Amino acid sequence: MNNVRHVLSSDLAFDGKNYSVDWTDLEEKLANPLTTLMIFCNPHNPIGKVWTKAEVQRVAQLCQKHHVVLLSDKIHGDLVRKGQGYTPAFSIEAKSNVIFLVSPSKTFNVAALHAATAIVPDENLRNIVNRGLNSDEVAEPNLLAILATIAAYEEGHGWLKALKQQLNENFAYVSHFIQENIPEIRVISGDATYLMWINVQKVANNSAELVEFLRKETGLIVSAGSVYRGNGQDFIRINLACPLAMVKDGMNRLAEGIRKYSK
Repeated sequence: MNNVRHVLSSDLAFDGKNYSVDWTDLEEKLANPLTTLMIFCNPHNPIGKVWTKAEVQRVAQLCQKHHVVLLSDKIHGDLVRKGQGYTPAFSIEAKSNVIFLVSPSKTFNVAALHAATAIVPDENLRNIVNRGLNSDEVAEPNLLAILATIAAYEEGHGWLKALKQQLNENFAYVSHFIQENIPEIRVISGDATYLMWINVQKVANNSAELVEFLRKETGLIVSAGSVYRGNGQDFIRINLACPLAMVKDGMNRLAEGIRKYSK
């Protein structure tokens, strides 16, 4: 949008429990002769879904069929939870039209450094990307960002292992707490990220109103799903990248807030 582009949205289909790609709609959008690039988020934010190998390959094949560049955003790729398989777009065979985006910012909590990497296997496409990045003057990371990225990727394995263990505990706690104490809302099962997507449709008509109520009444700050379009107005998003004690406090506030809001 900042580059004066028109954005087409292919919303995911939701069956009440899980999300899936609307393949008919997606191909229709890709077949539009004005469509030149698709942004593919894997794992998906905000729902935390990890796309299967078959789904990743199908997206790539459709983009190649319709001569669309596939921009694969895997910023949450390091945060796939235990027991979940993960197929990054790196693994697909045809890469001539693919750009891969990676960053340590989510995994290692260094978003303030503005460090990210674009990996472009095809030389011709790489030259186009280089020209675009330099024209927009966004290809000049500072020294600290470069050193932090190297340190994170080379020495952060132990820290990442501990983080994922903590996230597994947090997700398990919240899922159980909501099921037992706030059954009128429901967790959408995700495979990755430190973000939990929660259906509040039975409590609120618009999550933005509920989020503001929670902030004022309980001091709990969560994200309104409405900013993610689609059926997001029925959801809130909670960040669980914190100590379990903080998660427990947040859940108590959420239960209190939902109880007050429902009166």
